[in-house]
Amino acid sequence: MRSYFLMFFLCPLSFLGLHAVDYAYVPNGDEGTVSVIDTSTNLVTTTISNADFNQPNGVTVTPNGKFVYVSNNGNATVSVIDASTNTVAGSPITVQEGPSEMTATPNGDFVYVANYYGNSISKINTTTKEVTNIPIGGTNPAGVASTTNSDFVYTTLSTDPGTVVKVSTSTDSIYDRKIRLDFAIIGFIFMQ
Repeated sequence: MRSYFLMFFLCPLSFLGLHAVDYAYVPNGDEGTVSVIDTSTNLVTTTISNADFNQPNGVTVTPNGKFVYVSNNGNATVSVIDASTNTVAGSPITVQEGPSEMTATPNGDFVYVANYYGNSISKINTTTKEVTNIPIGGTNPAGVASTTNSDFVYTTLSTDPGTVVKVSTSTDSIYDRKIRLDFAIIGFIFMQ
């Protein structure tokens, strides 16, 4: 079975961790930092350090560009960076084991995190920081993406190549257990 990287674009550059196309936020897992790159000059403008960073892995930006969410694979948490100050805002948010890829819903209400070892995705309310953990009926979710209308999120199962699980954002439950593709995928995002 051939492996492909399948990607659709949700909004310009948000999958790559870019904020309003001005800055890229890059998690540096081994260093426990997040670099901020000015995309007009391609230079690192700052490197954010915080004691809560533990193998930072995935990153997503809220649609309004105000907050950057970073998954910490080493301690099963998510940190929130205030993009106006490039400092960590508040305490880390506890999710399940192995948080990796993330997506923000286009309406800005939620951030979803694929928990690779937790066999779930975590839904974070961006206002209250309340977490709902959603079992995905499979193992090792890797990529996660929201539809452009914020009604569904999709996650890939890395141990079941070519399998995608569709989850309803309104009921926090699996909408379609498995969507089979003829090739293995790692991640994806949607395009309007």
